[in-house]
Amino acid sequence: MSKSMLQKLLSYRDLLNGKGIPQAALITKIDKLCEQSAENISNTFLSPAVKELVYNVADLLNLPRNSILPVKNYEEEMESDENINILALFAVRQILFFAEDYLENMKDKQSRSRGNANSGQAHSDVRGSDTA
Repeated sequence: MSKSMLQKLLSYRDLLNGKGIPQAALITKIDKLCEQSAENISNTFLSPAVKELVYNVADLLNLPRNSILPVKNYEEEMESDENINILALFAVRQILFFAEDYLENMKDKQSRSRGNANSGQAHSDVRGSDTA
């Protein structure tokens, strides 16, 4: 990856972190990374090469390792492969969990801010009635 691309990614990461938006990175073409994954894609999470790459990407982008998701691209396959689909669906599921957590946090934050605004308004109404 070029330095300018990495700089852009880090800049986006900082922007998203500032807004509290979760991030995930997909590592593609893992079958090209090691023979163990190429032979049987269901061995992805057992592969030391994949594990090392996940650690490296996590360190490079300063993201938690559970946000780095390995997937295999359909390139030469003529038919759907359950193991490839499982990796892709796992990645989508994790991303949806991150999105759901973010939305729940935003909902809670809005509820708290409304609660504070309403309690402040109620409190000022009480003070106003004391003077009337």
